[in-house]
Amino acid sequence: MKKIMIFVCLLVSQLTFSQTTFSKGDQFASVSYGLGAIGVNWTDLYSSYSNYSSFTFGPVGVYYEKAITDKIGIGKIGIGGSMNYLRNSTSYDFLSSSNTVSISQLAVALRGAYHFELKNKKLDPYAGIGLVFSHFSYKSSISNANFSFGSPLGTQAFVGSRYFFTDNIAAFAELGYGLAYLNIGATYKF
Repeated sequence: MKKIMIFVCLLVSQLTFSQTTFSKGDQFASVSYGLGAIGVNWTDLYSSYSNYSSFTFGPVGVYYEKAITDKIGIGKIGIGGSMNYLRNSTSYDFLSSSNTVSISQLAVALRGAYHFELKNKKLDPYAGIGLVFSHFSYKSSISNANFSFGSPLGTQAFVGSRYFFTDNIAAFAELGYGLAYLNIGATYKF
């Protein structure tokens, strides 16, 4: 019984939080997968052709953030960046030939977020804005209409929250306008 009590005490001590979820100097690395990807339904235009198939990769994302301030009002500020990628492609047969069309998007952003401080030290809710550069590429096997372009800089707004399972590991969800309306993923704090 004594060994079980020691084991339980050690386990609980590993799962308790000795610090807040967001403190000046903390750094966060995250990976995500986007739900509700913007523009993925274009492949349905070719669904009536024979041997139709489509493939979507992503959107997947990587994020970095560093906590840069001590308490300001009821929260703290972090800055960082993100990179998200999405690729959609379709293949089909038309007039005795096999054709493929693919579209890919890459969005790179500089971001700033305000993190609200709560009594619950496992939650880290935030809201922020970003400055985004998006690159779009279109390729087709049936025409010379292959092109790519980068839009002028754009902006984004987002809200989200992290839930820390340990001092360093969290799950997160973020709503906003980017390559997807909802991104979910995991965060490592170091």
